[in-house]
Amino acid sequence: MSNLSDPNLGSRRFTFVSLGSTKASRTRNYYRGVQSKNVEASWVDTSFFDLCKSLIRRDDLIIKGENNVITVCSPSHILVVPFVFFRGIRPHLDAGWPLFDGVISSRRQYGFLGLNLIKTYFIDFLAFHLSLSVIVESKEQKRRVTKRYFLSSNKVHVVLTGFDESRFSGMHVKEVDGNRNTKQVIMRGSDQEEAGISFLIEAANLARLNNINLFFRVVTNSDEKQAVFENLKFSSNRISDVELFKEYCSSQITLGQLSNHPRINWTIPHKFFEAAYLGLPYLSSSSAPMRDLAEKNCVVLFEGGNSHDLLNRIVELISDKSKQDLISRNIKAFYEQYCSQSVLTEKFLLVITKP
Repeated sequence: MSNLSDPNLGSRRFTFVSLGSTKASRTRNYYRGVQSKNVEASWVDTSFFDLCKSLIRRDDLIIKGENNVITVCSPSHILVVPFVFFRGIRPHLDAGWPLFDGVISSRRQYGFLGLNLIKTYFIDFLAFHLSLSVIVESKEQKRRVTKRYFLSSNKVHVVLTGFDESRFSGMHVKEVDGNRNTKQVIMRGSDQEEAGISFLIEAANLARLNNINLFFRVVTNSDEKQAVFENLKFSSNRISDVELFKEYCSSQITLGQLSNHPRINWTIPHKFFEAAYLGLPYLSSSSAPMRDLAEKNCVVLFEGGNSHDLLNRIVELISDKSKQDLISRNIKAFYEQYCSQSVLTEKFLLVITKP
């Protein structure tokens, strides 16, 4: 049984502390889940220096007695440091991944003479060692983090990222099945190197040149690409959850990461959990986490970084209704069993309430 049945849980308070500059955090999924358990939970957006001042002043907004369980949110690792140095409090860290992954591996922001690389590793190292526990996104990430940062495996826990289901509150998932009769393929998420949006553009152009009836919808955070075709539409500005839901409802297939970047071998992107929640067929480049899911017939794989293979797999899947239905059923069942908001919230609480 989980600690949710522990009568002492109701007397605890849960405080989630995040950098205010962070646009999105995977931790919000667990925060919403904790709120649904009818226990006291608060979310504090702050900055490094404001947190330092609050801790020095002993601000009750953050420190709420010995029953308060503090979690530093992803990707706000640096906030672990002032808790330890100014109050001697070791918070839990929902890291998800090292900052090194995003800053260095994805965006390659090495800085002058590599100083940013050194700084980023040092922040990760401090945050991981000073925190009470570290939560990461996958078993592959756990193996990597424990080795790279010299951590005990007992300190590092795996909780999948999942999906904040409140984002689609009031929208009916059954609409997806009812409208999935178009030739639209959707990809959403940040335009980072591992996403491989350039390969989607190449595939869209190949489809256009070969008169293949497909429409590609890309919802991302980058400027619109120069190569925009009549079968390809970009949204470079953030769209509302209602608009995103409608785009999903109009799509037959959703795409995951498309590159062969090393990072895809230890991460499962947010977009997978959105697709799984909606029961949408998911096509992704081959990676360690995705191969496990492919064995369960939850996803379809292609050779990452190969736009010809990407297009071929899209055409095959979009032409095979029985395969789509199989993937749809299996990915939805996988979500309900292993990564629904309620399931992940219980796992998260087990970690941060462990004696």
